[in-house]
Amino acid sequence: MLAMSVVGFGSARRSGWRLARRRITELTLLCLTAGGFLGCDAPGPDGAAPLELDAEQMRVEVGKMLRITDTLDRHRRMVQLMDSIDESNLQGAADAYVENVGRVDPHEARLFANRWSKIDPQAAVSGILAWPYPRSKNQAILEAVFQWAINGGGEEARAFVDPRYEGSAGTLRSPTKFMYLAVLQGLGVAKDWDQLTDMLVDAEEDGDRELWITEVMIEINRVHGLDTTREWLDSIPWDAGGNLKISTMKRGLLFVAGQDYDRAAQWYEKIEAENPEKAIEAMPQAVQARGASKPRDAIGWLRERPETGVRDALIREIMVGWLARDADREAGEAWIRANLGDPIIQRLGVVPLANHLLESLRFVEAADLVREHAMEPHRSRVLATAFVRWGQVDPGAVDAYIEEHGVSEEIASNYRTRLAQKAVRVKRRGRENVVPSVPTSPGQGAQEGPQG
Repeated sequence: MLAMSVVGFGSARRSGWRLARRRITELTLLCLTAGGFLGCDAPGPDGAAPLELDAEQMRVEVGKMLRITDTLDRHRRMVQLMDSIDESNLQGAADAYVENVGRVDPHEARLFANRWSKIDPQAAVSGILAWPYPRSKNQAILEAVFQWAINGGGEEARAFVDPRYEGSAGTLRSPTKFMYLAVLQGLGVAKDWDQLTDMLVDAEEDGDRELWITEVMIEINRVHGLDTTREWLDSIPWDAGGNLKISTMKRGLLFVAGQDYDRAAQWYEKIEAENPEKAIEAMPQAVQARGASKPRDAIGWLRERPETGVRDALIREIMVGWLARDADREAGEAWIRANLGDPIIQRLGVVPLANHLLESLRFVEAADLVREHAMEPHRSRVLATAFVRWGQVDPGAVDAYIEEHGVSEEIASNYRTRLAQKAVRVKRRGRENVVPSVPTSPGQGAQEGPQG
């Protein structure tokens, strides 16, 4: 996020090759290969040679540079001048930026902030805070504080930023929020896990903490890779404030699962072995991506987890999604039917499958499924609900089914009472064909789903 990157080219499907220009500052590395400019010394192997300038000369040259309108030309000169700044002429550059701050592109400001912070980070932050233009100031602050933190000044940067933290806000617009985030990202890149964790725990607002966790993880992963991101998450104590451990684990597992299902599963199992009660909170993030693309595998993995309400809800959710997808519903139906001998699938799969059959107007199959496989004490209520759905279409067929299969008077009476109530509601509201559905779970047997 904070480092410069070489400009890349993207292929547009219909319009041919075009420049993928993300940030103005991403042109900088190209500029390093350019030759001399505006009377500069002969370029060295990495670009134009640094200049020998005193403070006043630096002030003048930076001012001229900021007036150059061509982007590449300005960046060639900018990089050369940034390489020429040292303690002796730094003040001249700082004065030029104040004098010309209206000409400073917000992202270009990061180049000067980078250089200044490597000479005197605290002075850089303090000086940039005085700039009047928020956009340029915020970008420069972000860069200066980040460089301060990653170059061995994490503790000092945190001490500087913490007293100035202003509390929650809807965006990251205030300089102090940029500073706080920059310190967090810098600590992450520097692998200062203790400081990073403590600072997130100390965040005054939960909303800020949640946003910053995401930003920090993105930056650590960008610089070091996923293994280092996981190293930080594994290092967070379970009793860290703000539920920090679980908040970070959820994001980490969701990200890993999007790339490698097995890797996410193995990581979750490690978390589960450490703290099974808390790990349950992150179970959805570990399995949801797999559940959408490989439901059979996801259910198989969940069946191996300890029985909890979260686990059961996930299995039901995956089966419902499986049966809802046009390309997968036949395979989903066949798999659930084939596995009804498994108590877990019997308990959790009958209702989703019955709902699917009712939505397909396969009433007899739905009634047979519930009558033969639904577990008591929910079977009676679920079967009555299926009859109500069927009875709104063909009540005579329901009566014949009840007689043929010897359905108990209790279930039949429940069905007829509810069907009559449904008809009254339809009449009162002036609507037709209002159809209830089978409950979404065995534990919801008393509910009919959507009411008409």
